[in-house]
Amino acid sequence: HGNALKKLGHEFKNIMEEKETRHMRVMREKINLSGVRGKASALFQKRDIDELERLAEGLIHNAHPRARTYLYLIRGYLAELHENREAALESYHELLSEDTDEAVLEDALRRTAFICIDNRDLENAVFALQCLSQLSPSYAPQYADILRLTGDKEAAAGVYSDYLQKVPDDLGTMLKLGNLYKDMHADEAARMAFNYVLEHDPNNNAAKALLEISNKKIMSYQELKQVAKVFDTKLEKDEKKK
Repeated sequence: HGNALKKLGHEFKNIMEEKETRHMRVMREKINLSGVRGKASALFQKRDIDELERLAEGLIHNAHPRARTYLYLIRGYLAELHENREAALESYHELLSEDTDEAVLEDALRRTAFICIDNRDLENAVFALQCLSQLSPSYAPQYADILRLTGDKEAAAGVYSDYLQKVPDDLGTMLKLGNLYKDMHADEAARMAFNYVLEHDPNNNAAKALLEISNKKIMSYQELKQVAKVFDTKLEKDEKKK
């Protein structure tokens, strides 16, 4: 009986292993990756490390060609929750080199941008936001913001302008562009931007204040030109007297 029981045990083990293999094969074919991204994001927001780890383990056995990119995303989330930002950035970077869905790529780039900005790593933040702005115009204002912070004002103005051609009703960004023009001493362009905001939002106090400052600068410049003109005229008269 002992040998028979032992044999039965081996046979049962083999059956179980075979069932598990067949089950895993079916699961690989049935798992819908489109639901994984949303679930992973929700678990990350909840800081549910255990469930994220289970989700990652399931992806290891998924035969879908893009399953690996989802796995990199979740590993990045887990690294962040374990407060290992360097490991998180490595996982997100691995994802960027893979062929993946745009939505997953966007998630990885958003996290990369957030970490880099928080770490004051503006160079890599610029790269991440540039990539994001190529995925969706909605990231262009943030890309321009980071360019402005790095001191590249002309590039920032160009990004703001291109974006506003597509989304002209974004008055907050128009105000930023006007303020940037003011900093660049492009006063006429600044006044045009502030006036545009006021045409669409007459009660915008920020635009009113900035336009007033800009008008004073224009007046001061014109007054200075007038003084210079008078001075030149006086010099001419003095020369003629000689």
